[in-house]
Amino acid sequence: MAETVTIKVEPSPGGGEHLTVRDAMRQVLEFIELMAASAPEESQGAIEWELVSATTNSPFTAVAEAISVDIDQPDVAPYVRQAKAAMRTTIEAAINDGVLPDWIGQGDRSRIVSIFERNMAGVGRTTISFDDGQPPVVIVERVARTAVENITLAQSAEVDREQDYSGQELGSIDGQIIEATKHRGTPALRIRDRVTGDKVICLLSAELAKTIGQDVRIGDVWTGQRVMASGLLTRSADGTVTSIKLESAEDLIEIMPRNDTLASLLDKNFTGGRGVRDYLDDNWSGPLGEG
Repeated sequence: MAETVTIKVEPSPGGGEHLTVRDAMRQVLEFIELMAASAPEESQGAIEWELVSATTNSPFTAVAEAISVDIDQPDVAPYVRQAKAAMRTTIEAAINDGVLPDWIGQGDRSRIVSIFERNMAGVGRTTISFDDGQPPVVIVERVARTAVENITLAQSAEVDREQDYSGQELGSIDGQIIEATKHRGTPALRIRDRVTGDKVICLLSAELAKTIGQDVRIGDVWTGQRVMASGLLTRSADGTVTSIKLESAEDLIEIMPRNDTLASLLDKNFTGGRGVRDYLDDNWSGPLGEG
């Protein structure tokens, strides 16, 4: 029995959009290209889709039949049925959550997005019958819009998962000590980063732990203190700093608040007695507004 696929392309029901030959033909062509790509790997190159019939009467309808072009694989029907099932599953997945199967490469992803996008402008309805005894797949604007949004969101999430920022680097953390503790038997401080609010383990070398806790317990003196910790940062896959290792007392600096007023910070002789224009001319190497 012949394995066929029937693709019907209709204009928007309101008549506001005209169905062009280009949109109708590309809708059919890209779907057939996807059908070819969805076939099992062992049948790639053995299957060709032959145009059985096409009518330009509304609705535009094309019927394609799978044939074998490989004398070593005369019966490709089992592979075609797998390709049909894969395409039906792929369209349903795009509509439901946007997560496409592994066989969809970047080029094929672009094709399936194009099919949906045409149903948002120019094409009113695409009906795909796999001639497999199951109901046809029907794509209208609402369904197409949902699919494109889902594919976009799923692809963004996939890119985020693939980016791995884990590793180590030299750096600093400005934060507040919230706890003196131990981490896997190593003396440590827990610091809340002032920028991110994340809690970071600050590992202390034995020498540093002895220095800052020489006379009193670390917790009594350091808890609540704002510090600048500099050392070897360790980041997780999403880029979050999880720990920082300090080696010497110079790596942990207390940041003491100042009670200066604005008036005390102003320097009335900042320009050295010159006017603002002359001062700026001298420092900008040219008359004001040039250079």
